[in-house]
Amino acid sequence: DPTGNKVYFTDTWESNNQVQRKRYKGAFNPDIKSYDLSNGAYQFLTEWEGKDLWPSITKNGQLYFASDEVNGEYNLYTLSNGKKTGLTSFESSVWYPQVNASGTLITYVRDYQLEVFDIASSTPRKLEIRMGMNSFLENENRFNTSTNITAFDISPDQKKIAFISRGLLFVSDIKGKFIQQIATEASERALEVKWLNDNEQLIFSQTQKGWKNLYLTRADGSIPAKALTQTKNHNRQLQMDKDREQLAWYAGRDRVMHMDLSTMAVKTLAEDELWGFQNGGLHFSPDGKWLAYNATLRFEKEIMLIRIADGKKINLSHTVVSETDPFFSPDGKHVYFSTDPYNPTYPTGGGNPAIYRIALQNKQGPLRTAAFAKLFEEEKKEETEVTVVVDENDLNKRWEQITGSGSQRSPFVLSKGEKTFILYLSNEDGQGNTLWKTVKEDFESDKTEKFKGTRGAVYGLTAIGDKLYGLMGGDIHTVNFEGGTVEKININHNFTRALNNEFEQMFFETWANISENFYDGSFRGLDWEAVRDRYASYLPYVINRSELRTMINHMLGELNSSHLGFNSFGQEENTSLTGQSITETGILFNNDNPFVVDRIVDYSEAYNLPEKPQKGDKLVAIDGKEVDVLNNRFSYFLSASRPGEIKLSFERGTERYTITTKTQTSGALRTQLYDEWMAENQAYVDEKSNKRIAYIHMKNMGGGELNRFLEEMANEAEYRDALILDLRNNTGGNVHDKVLQTLSQKKYSYWQYRDGGRSTQPNFTTADKPIILLQNEQSLSDAEMTANGFKALQLGQIIGTESYRWIIFTSSFGLVDGSNHRMPAWGVYDLDGNDLEMTGVKPDLFVPESFKDRLEGRQPQLDRAIEEILKQLK
Repeated sequence: DPTGNKVYFTDTWESNNQVQRKRYKGAFNPDIKSYDLSNGAYQFLTEWEGKDLWPSITKNGQLYFASDEVNGEYNLYTLSNGKKTGLTSFESSVWYPQVNASGTLITYVRDYQLEVFDIASSTPRKLEIRMGMNSFLENENRFNTSTNITAFDISPDQKKIAFISRGLLFVSDIKGKFIQQIATEASERALEVKWLNDNEQLIFSQTQKGWKNLYLTRADGSIPAKALTQTKNHNRQLQMDKDREQLAWYAGRDRVMHMDLSTMAVKTLAEDELWGFQNGGLHFSPDGKWLAYNATLRFEKEIMLIRIADGKKINLSHTVVSETDPFFSPDGKHVYFSTDPYNPTYPTGGGNPAIYRIALQNKQGPLRTAAFAKLFEEEKKEETEVTVVVDENDLNKRWEQITGSGSQRSPFVLSKGEKTFILYLSNEDGQGNTLWKTVKEDFESDKTEKFKGTRGAVYGLTAIGDKLYGLMGGDIHTVNFEGGTVEKININHNFTRALNNEFEQMFFETWANISENFYDGSFRGLDWEAVRDRYASYLPYVINRSELRTMINHMLGELNSSHLGFNSFGQEENTSLTGQSITETGILFNNDNPFVVDRIVDYSEAYNLPEKPQKGDKLVAIDGKEVDVLNNRFSYFLSASRPGEIKLSFERGTERYTITTKTQTSGALRTQLYDEWMAENQAYVDEKSNKRIAYIHMKNMGGGELNRFLEEMANEAEYRDALILDLRNNTGGNVHDKVLQTLSQKKYSYWQYRDGGRSTQPNFTTADKPIILLQNEQSLSDAEMTANGFKALQLGQIIGTESYRWIIFTSSFGLVDGSNHRMPAWGVYDLDGNDLEMTGVKPDLFVPESFKDRLEGRQPQLDRAIEEILKQLK
């Protein structure tokens, strides 16, 4: 405030009576609070419904702020004789209100415009600001197709290529010499393309105000494209049969669609839980009578076969792990797919999948005697027509593994002569995903080899006649599947596109993706279409990418949900400025005397010096340059390129000395300080419990922290009588299942060598001991998943405060220019059906820990955990 005696801020916690504040619409209810600098007293100034933000004070101490209490939109409020009083009732929110010193005017942002509210007359008005604008978004920007092709198809006559680059449709000759852009909607994005069997027409998918629909056009560009579908869902993953007489695709979250290409008649072929993204492949049988696709059951992909004529459906795989990307063999005898039969995909990703196949009929394999007898038969050149027959009995007995070590995905099967070529992506040589093949031939051992020059993998494999093509590094390649090589088709074509068209397209596609896939179908009670229309009205006024990011993130923010965000970048934002960073050594300085050493952080670079600076030593020179104590100390350590070593000169009393130390990043220093905090907690628990209680803190729920957790379980927890698992400030990840499995283990037997010591089975028997889990208001995401599981499995007490309410499982959607947005598509619910994003996880014992506690070195949460465990150990 103007007197300098109080600080006003927004807070969600009551620190005096240790009672958590009320929640509003599922989230913590922030109130305006003051802190008296003279006596350290806190005071709540607002304790009503709604979220109260942005306090602002006049010179006379009158408080103004914003609250969304009435209509869910932030409006202006004040305190009148201690009563919360509304000043406005806008239907759109005010942002960042600031009252002037005299208390006559409040400025704020509303609908991306500056406004002023006259307090005396209760009148709002827009500020009339006129300024010259240099908007370049309508200008055509130049791009090139090289390394930027995202989808393609080869015409049946093998003379032409249709392809997509930066959302635009192009056609070229087979060598890529003559290229023509085919007209599509300027403010939309083309995604996939397929040739019809007449070699003249194309079916392609394109957004329509965000929704992906199908269109028909002529490959010579002579007629405008015609919409074949006009649905408010995404039509995607187009797949034709080998004769190009049928088309299948996924639509929305639950339908497989089919089109007869002779009549363009469309029908729903199957309805299943499919998900609106992360779908497995579709593939027609070689006789065109069956379609294989992936349905999602119990969060895992199943291979479904459906007979096109009558809709008969067969679950081919029928497991509770994922089998993905089904592919019929050319002879119709097998379906190939990718799976790890021992590990489910969720939550951790499915282990190491291999390529398998299922025989569709239970038939004996080839016999050598029969092959020998054929040598004496008259040779017949009859072509046998393929007919696919599925024997549903004992399908699970007819699995055959094709590939071995590493991970293999996306099988593609061809045949030539007596050989069958199975192509797939594999990382088995430790070089990342590359294209491999396994060749099968009767009476021969399988042969496996890697394709040369395919680092980064080959996608979108397309067979036309005896030729094979694929997409690698944004370029189309011919694939010699017999020789194991690839060759790039040089398609180098300049084209232009205006950024304002791309910005509009990305806005609508982001909205549509959320509309189809957001985990809460009620959109938290929002009219999501109305939200779209409101923010779309601002699109004509966006003049740069920064404003687009702001606007789309505001639109996503209307959902009041975690794990959301829109990220965008472009060449027009590039600058020649070089980033600056701070060089650290691990030496910490006194806050009041910034050039005087306070201490050295454990295990930092300076910690390893044979002679270390001591507390009280004064920094006087850096790399031989004397320092001025009137300057900011950080200015001496700021540089565009961090040096590997640095010379520091210090004074100790009347003596001066110089050290040379390696340097480190500020991020490394933060990690070391965090590790110190963990070590201090460990020592604190050891002292208070006489080393009876193990202490493990997890910073996040990532793979590295999981490994450290397991290491500490093995080298400490199993030798102590109890465990405190500290998930405070944990930022999440996805290892909850492994952590909970480890914590849940109980001994069920002993084993013993003669006259030796007995050991439990299993080795980890944590659940036989007292366990307490610590959490606080900054435990979020997978930490909340872990805490909820801990409570459901009744593994012990949870102590601390309620968790953050930031738990949705999320993925990412790519957009036309490389931008992306997050997609929280999977909700997490407790066993009573409560959405943890809204309720969080409540502790069994509510113990807050204030900022003042931390400043003064108190540990109320850790103290209570130790106290409760020691009670159980008596």
